[in-house]
Amino acid sequence: MILMVNNIKILILATIISLAAFDGGVLTAHPVANNLIAINNLKSSQMIQEKKCNKCGVVKLINDFRKKRSICKLCDKEYNLRYIKTKKGLITNIYNNQRHNSIFRKDPLPTYTKQQLINLLFNNPLFHKLYDNWVSSNYDRKLRPSIDRINDYKSYSFDNIQLVTWYENERRYYTDSKNGINNKQNFAVIGINKHTKDIIEFHSMNEASRQIKTSQGNISDCCKNKRKSAGGYIWKLKEHNG
Repeated sequence: MILMVNNIKILILATIISLAAFDGGVLTAHPVANNLIAINNLKSSQMIQEKKCNKCGVVKLINDFRKKRSICKLCDKEYNLRYIKTKKGLITNIYNNQRHNSIFRKDPLPTYTKQQLINLLFNNPLFHKLYDNWVSSNYDRKLRPSIDRINDYKSYSFDNIQLVTWYENERRYYTDSKNGINNKQNFAVIGINKHTKDIIEFHSMNEASRQIKTSQGNISDCCKNKRKSAGGYIWKLKEHNG
């Protein structure tokens, strides 16, 4: 392949020289030679920017590959989608999300390794039951096996996790947030009645909105000093959100 390319370059160079003509002592390339130069530059550029995928065998632009990967992005994505539907791939995805979420929340990392989590779940009959139900449902997101922290204020550890479906996990999160059990994502607010000066307090803007029957956005704007009141109350964020 390399020898053939070199031979083509030599042939192009020889053709360019043969087509060149002296004009007033200056070597000026023939128009055909200019075209050959342009074609040669284009071919060289394409050779540098193209790569053959080891999976599908198609030659693609280098931008279609991830750094230091021998298969293209499309094949890589298809592989990941298949892998994540296997038991080991699913657990790997769950564990990676746990680490990512812990870092994002500035919480301690899981107290177990990925392999320890794999061993734990593979020895749990409930995991295999949930997994089989998920597969039978044609991978319905709501039935996807998930790991829920029993106490959301503690990190991931074997004594603080339970196996549930994705839907059960989500429903518990929103229920706990609504009822003030989990206030990590909530902003406690205080409302001062404009007329009586009575003070009311809620664990979240959402709860205040439901109870006072006024817009949550208006309460938020009050807390940001963008408006004076909402629903007959002057709203402020509680200084210490328990």
